[in-house]
Amino acid sequence: LKKISENDYMVNHQREALLLDIYRRRGEKDKVIEILYKQFKLSPCLKSLNSLLSEIGEGKRDVVIAELVSAMSVNSALDLCKALFLISVARVEEAEEYLLNRAVQLNGDCYGPILELIKALEHYEKPLLSSILHRSLLVSILQRAYTKSYSHGVRYLKVLDKLATAVPDWKNFDNHMKFKQQITQEHGRKTSFWSKYEK
Repeated sequence: LKKISENDYMVNHQREALLLDIYRRRGEKDKVIEILYKQFKLSPCLKSLNSLLSEIGEGKRDVVIAELVSAMSVNSALDLCKALFLISVARVEEAEEYLLNRAVQLNGDCYGPILELIKALEHYEKPLLSSILHRSLLVSILQRAYTKSYSHGVRYLKVLDKLATAVPDWKNFDNHMKFKQQITQEHGRKTSFWSKYEK
C-alpha cells in the first residue's frame, strides 16, 4: 500500500481506507489521526470532521474548525466546498468574509456548489453575500447566451431586485442599480431574456 503514490487519485481513497483499517488493527492511533486530519483538511465536511473527532475527542471540535478557518484565510484561492462546510457548522460570519474577499473568483458556470451555498444561507440574513452569489449565476447565463437557461436568469434577477432593498452596506461592491445598468449595457440586445424579465 505504501508503494502506491499519494498522487494516484484514482486509488488513493481506497488506499487510505485500507491503511486506516491496518493502523486501527495494529493500534497505531497516531497514524490513524494523521490520515483523518489529512482527509478533513483536504475535503472538510461533517463526515470527515466526525471521523476525526471520534479519534481525538469531541472537545477538540472548535480547535479543529479554527485551524481550518486560519488555513483558509491565508490561502487566496477560492474553495466553495470549504465555505459550504463553514456554513454547515454555523460559522457563517467566517464563511461570508471568506467568500466576499474572493468574490472575483466566483464563476457561475460552477452553479452546483453556488446553488448549495445559496440554499445553506437561506436561514441566515446575509443579503449582500446572497446577492453576490446570485450575480455570478446570472452573469454566467448572460455571457453564455444560453437561452434555455434564461428563465433561471430572470428568476435570479428578480431575487436580486428583492435582495437589494435588504442590503445595508454594499462595501466595495457595486450597488444593485449600478450592477443592473452594467448588465443592461452588456447584454441589452438579448431581447428574449429581457422580455421574459419584463413579463
